[in-house]
Amino acid sequence: MGTNQRNHFFSSGRYNSYDGKDWNRIFWDYEKVCQDLDEFVKNNIKFDSLTIQENFLQQQKTAFTKQLEKIKSTQ
Repeated sequence: MGTNQRNHFFSSGRYNSYDGKDWNRIFWDYEKVCQDLDEFVKNNIKFDSLTIQENFLQQQKTAFTKQLEKIKSTQ
């Protein structure tokens, strides 16, 4: 008997073994929307790691803002 096992109840970041879906996850799959990753690398290859991190975060924020505006416009 598994007393700590959670099957099909919503909790943060769990996998539903019944339907095979990851649900209630708090993340954004940036790779699916990052069409210009190669271009980003070419433009930032000579920078130090902190600058690259800041530039990448800014690019993510910009893309996230665009996605949020798109969602809000459909409501």
